[in-house]
Amino acid sequence: MSIVGNLTISPRYGPMLGGQYVVIRGPCFDKETEKKASFSGFPEQKCYRKSEFSMSCVTPIFNRTGDITVTVEIENNQGENRVFRGIYTICT
Repeated sequence: MSIVGNLTISPRYGPMLGGQYVVIRGPCFDKETEKKASFSGFPEQKCYRKSEFSMSCVTPIFNRTGDITVTVEIENNQGENRVFRGIYTICT
């Protein structure tokens, strides 16, 4: 598993209480694979493909504020995982 790219997250910030609808753009998202985003150790969130290059999900409840890393891991057809990362800011 290696980090191969960056994600664009919109909006870039949201509340500690979670529930923020975010769109994550980056790599090619295959229709058949399950998509999940990890928010710096907070519960992994199931995401839904919006287009070939974007997916959407809802943020979990957070117990801190500040910048966190959002990670999306995608398995290719050879069984190798590609990791993409982006920054999301949690506000009060």
